Amino acid sequence: LKKCEFNANTTQVAVLNTERFGYEQQYDAARLTIPYDSVAKSANISFELATKRFDVGVMQTIEWLTNQNNLTRAKVDKVVAQYEYIFRMKVLEFYKGQGIKL
Repeated sequence: LKKCEFNANTTQVAVLNTERFGYEQQYDAARLTIPYDSVAKSANISFELATKRFDVGVMQTIEWLTNQNNLTRAKVDKVVAQYEYIFRMKVLEFYKGQGIKL
């Protein structure tokens, strides 16, 4: 009987630790969405300026393509951060017993 109580307590502590870790991960994911958003905005402005320079012939094609790649990478990173946040929220909902709803 004592062994069963010990196992139950150990399991309960493990679940609480997992839930606490989930909160920490969700917080970190939420915190990361802000800088990725500002990086995407900066990359967009940079690409717009690069396009203007390219259109008037001041910038070479390789430089313009590099700016375009930087913009694409920033957008992808932003979306990945947003989905990471959503995923972490869904994990917490699962641990709270709310199930997983999309």
